[in-house]
Amino acid sequence: MDSETVDRLNAARRFGAGIQYARQHLYASFDMALYGEQPGPAFDTWKEMEEGTTLGFVPGTNFPATFSHIAGGYAAGYYGYMWAEVIALDMLSAFGDTLINPQVGMRFRREILSRGGEEPAGVLVERFLGRPVQNEAFLKEITGQR
Repeated sequence: MDSETVDRLNAARRFGAGIQYARQHLYASFDMALYGEQPGPAFDTWKEMEEGTTLGFVPGTNFPATFSHIAGGYAAGYYGYMWAEVIALDMLSAFGDTLINPQVGMRFRREILSRGGEEPAGVLVERFLGRPVQNEAFLKEITGQR
């Protein structure tokens, strides 16, 4: 593929990312609010939080009734989706400018894939990275700098 096509595909992939990340943040914040020290009624809490966003609250909707994560055992764990992306992008950054890096690929295979559940995932990730997880790659992704 020529570089122009790659640039267009990357632009299409990033289209709407700001809204997507803002929405994910809202979902995670809503989940945390419901499991906080003084939770309020789900609908009232959601309405207040959504009204505070750029898109605002849409009358006649009842998002909490459709958000199965809040009743499905996550218990203030919805933020894990974004945290998983932070970790994944940090690990991806270890490959540098090319995903076809045999040395890093073999290290990933050896340090992550071949270990399975031998040790906690965080230990495996830090060993692969050679450091604690950082959020720089995630911030570059959500600001379109990657």
